[in-house]
Amino acid sequence: MTEQEKNKLNDLTAIFRLVFENERLEISMDSNTNNVEGWDSLSNIELIDRIEDLYGIEFPIEVIYEAESVRDWIDFILRTE
Repeated sequence: MTEQEKNKLNDLTAIFRLVFENERLEISMDSNTNNVEGWDSLSNIELIDRIEDLYGIEFPIEVIYEAESVRDWIDFILRTE
């Protein structure tokens, strides 16, 4: 994992902890709706909104629907920088 990916993962971990109200929640590049308890369509909207606000970006609808893991979100964020 690159330093940039680590930094983004740390940022997203903070957002996940806030959204899920769990200060001990750990996520990885491979985290997804199947392995993060409570990650459903409503929490997905809040996660995306907070990530977009943090980075000043907008996820295209294709990225939202096609992303299968945190890795896909981080890859998109890095491509926009």
